[in-house]
Order: sequence, then structure tokens, then C-alpha cells
Amino acid sequence: MAPVIEVENLTLWRDRQKVLDEVSFQLSAGSFLGVIGPNGGGKSTLLKVLAGLLEADSGRVRILSLPPAQAGARVGYVPQETGFNLAFPITVLDVVVMGLLGQKLNKAERKSRAMAALERVGIAPLASRRIGTLSGGERQRAFIARALCGQPRLLLLDEPTANLDPKAQEAIYTLLKSLQPEITIVLVSHDIAHLIGYASEVVALNRRLLHHEALPSEQIHCAQDGHVCEVELLGALLKKAECG
Repeated sequence: MAPVIEVENLTLWRDRQKVLDEVSFQLSAGSFLGVIGPNGGGKSTLLKVLAGLLEADSGRVRILSLPPAQAGARVGYVPQETGFNLAFPITVLDVVVMGLLGQKLNKAERKSRAMAALERVGIAPLASRRIGTLSGGERQRAFIARALCGQPRLLLLDEPTANLDPKAQEAIYTLLKSLQPEITIVLVSHDIAHLIGYASEVVALNRRLLHHEALPSEQIHCAQDGHVCEVELLGALLKKAECG
């Protein structure tokens, strides 16, 4: 079976700066990949390339054996900045239905898909509420539901737990883990301990791919129990990268 993601020598320049430098990796179906690294290291840019929103200057990128721009509804994307004006009088259901733009579905089919996605993320009873009245964790679930509406095989998320309280963060990670292995997940985060506790693989990125490792189950369980030092873990990963 072909990998869900194939990236070979991906290089991208922005404003005369090399943002991604010959990045290469593959990801198989059912994986939960965590992407870590410093600010400005190209993590969000990588997600945008995978989502088909940015085009590489050189290299090869395939999503389900297709160029990213052709993958369409097979990819769900939750950006760091949603661009929503929370004062705008729009319901949660209307926000989720936006995930079906461009698909040839009638009104009843759109509502059915949206409600199924809301059910999947656990906030179907909030469908008629205005998006601005939801808590941060509830809004993030709504945006994840919007990404799930198209029934994607790959879900990309950029800092989905930023600015959420610990309880809401835990709930989002638990939700995402429940989607695996039904959906392949790529998640950018600075929350290393949480990420290691749920991801099956981790990538360290700072313009170049510094490290890509499948995580053993004991390391994941250790992180879930809270017995992990984020600084030591990141240092160990980067040390491995230098040795490699």
C-alpha cells in the first residue's frame, strides 16, 4: 500500500528566505505524526504544503499518490488562525457545513454530513448555538468537525490546543486519538509531553528535517502518565538527529 504522505527533497522559499530545506519523509496510513520544532522552523508552512495551499519550489510531494492540490476532500485542515469573527452571528452548524464547500451535495446531505461530524466530535447538541458563544475547547471541536465533514483520509492540525486550559487540551488529544487509525493525523504542537503521549511518530523540524522516529509504546504510556521531561525529551531527539 502506498504511503499516505510522500515528501522528497521539499524546498520552499518565502521572501528570499529558505523556509523548508530538502525535507523528506513518508507516513503510512493510520499514523499519528507529531511535528515539533522552534518558532519559524517551517512547521506551519509544511502543513500548508501538504494541504495544497502552498506549492514547493522544488522537490516532490504526494498525498495519497496525488499532488496536494488535487487531493481535495481527502485532506482535512485545521489552521492555527481560523479567520473567524466570533461576533458574527453564525451557528456552529453553519461553520461546519463550510467544510463541504465545492462538493456536489444537496442541502439535506450537507446538514446530515455536518451533524454526523458534530456527533463525532461530541458537540452535536451545540449545533444551533452561535460559534462565538462556545468555549475555546468547544470551538476547536467545531473546527475539527468542519475538517471532518468531507470524510478525509488525512487530517492536518496546526497547534489545535494553543490557548486551551489543560482539561480542554486533554479532551482534544483524546478525541484525535480516537480518530486513529481511521484517519491519518499530522499535528503541529509545542506541547511536547502531550504530543508524545498520543502520537505514534514524531518529527523534529527546523527548516531541515532533524529527526523522524516511530515512538515505542512504553514511551507513549510514560508520557501519558506524566513522567516525562519535555526539555530532556526534545534534547534527546535533537542529539539523536546530530548523531545520525
